[in-house]
Amino acid sequence: MFVALVVLPSCEGPQGPQGVTGVDGTDGTDGTDGVDANSFCVNCHTLANKTTIKTQFAVSSHGMGNYVSYAGGRLGCAKCHSYNGAMETMLTGMDTTAANFALPVAFQCDMCHDFHGSLDEADFPDYALRDNDPVSLIATDHMTMVDLPGSGNVCTECHQLRRGTSPPNGDSVNINSTHWGGHHGPQGAILAGVGAFEPAGSMSYENSAHTTLIGCSSCHMAKNDSRTDVGGHTWVMEAEDGYQNMAGCVECHAGATSFDINGLQTKVEGLLEELHGLLAEHGLYSEEGLHDGGHPVTGMRSANEAGAVFNYILFEEGRSVGVHNPLYIEACLTNTIEMVEKW
Repeated sequence: MFVALVVLPSCEGPQGPQGVTGVDGTDGTDGTDGVDANSFCVNCHTLANKTTIKTQFAVSSHGMGNYVSYAGGRLGCAKCHSYNGAMETMLTGMDTTAANFALPVAFQCDMCHDFHGSLDEADFPDYALRDNDPVSLIATDHMTMVDLPGSGNVCTECHQLRRGTSPPNGDSVNINSTHWGGHHGPQGAILAGVGAFEPAGSMSYENSAHTTLIGCSSCHMAKNDSRTDVGGHTWVMEAEDGYQNMAGCVECHAGATSFDINGLQTKVEGLLEELHGLLAEHGLYSEEGLHDGGHPVTGMRSANEAGAVFNYILFEEGRSVGVHNPLYIEACLTNTIEMVEKW
């Protein structure tokens, strides 16, 4: 064994001479550089960005979950007040869940995002949305369609008129609750310029440029380089200290320093206060209680009376003080005031 393992290998002959470069063979050519990955991936897939999104969402009105406990398990509310309700109705296409349930859950990311549903860079930044199809409004028995730019349809699934008939019509309307009205989140319908009571008056009904040029995310998710408590996944436009996120606004309104562009909010606030006072004078609206300073007085009303109350609640609850659709909002309020002043 010693001979086989040690002696025999040592019988190998000496190494031959080294080959000469250029004579015995040529060097290979360098390979071409690889193709860069899609650069837009890193718009989302960075640790810093993902951390910011999680932090913002956790403190947002959507992420905190205060909307869940009182309405998230009720079949008529769950569609927009809980994750499980939203996912069920998204699957069934219904406005309500099949039944009440005991353990509603706060919103999760995949309620809005179906990750990488499209990888076409032309769809950025909305390529990861679960569903952005046009929305039929619940309060019009799904006879009215809303199709907003950007991600506006995703928001409108919940931010729409929900209660009763919109707008009120018929010979008489029963205001049967102090909570009567379109509901607390009608922003999608207002932006689209639909659903309000439209009495004849001095102003024509038309929509502002916002209806066709911007979606909700254009302003509410506009990234602010100096602050993370506004924009992005907070959806906050005005911080608790009064700071206003103008990052999205100045894309069109160059030089604007507040939401009160050309005095719009000042004008609309005045119209809301005037209408509120007129409705109170006619015994149609209480000046104390629900709905930020009052609530509708219950009873049978004419369509015009109910319509006036409906419009006040609609644009007060819209919370933009005119910004979402300036032309439409001003026309609705102005013509409603003119109608009430004739009573």
